[in-house]
Amino acid sequence: MHGHAANGVIRIAQRDSVGNWPMQMEVSGLPEQHNRDAYYELWLTHNGKPYQWTSRALPEDIRVPLFDAFTSGQSVKPFIATLKDTSRCALTIARLEKETGSTYAEALLDELSLSRAQIDEALAKLAA
Repeated sequence: MHGHAANGVIRIAQRDSVGNWPMQMEVSGLPEQHNRDAYYELWLTHNGKPYQWTSRALPEDIRVPLFDAFTSGQSVKPFIATLKDTSRCALTIARLEKETGSTYAEALLDELSLSRAQIDEALAKLAA
């Protein structure tokens, strides 16, 4: 972890039956958030660079369970790190739809606070 006097530990458990890697994180030393709606985001890095799927190919150990969940009609919410960034979230779903040929269910879009119009707009950006 970087910044302030914060430190943390991440414990990763064995892969579960659907391919997820359960993770427990303990953090101390972060500045107190006074706003009830404030939150901290966890960003993963790979080789020292922030990892964002929309600009790089996914490693197989992430790609396989993500695509399996998506194509079987399950929620991909556990795979999305920035749920409050709706444009990035829409781009992730659009890319999944483009690469798998599957359409994400409306109920699952609602779970992510996204509309079909946002996904279609993101698909148009991917095609450009």
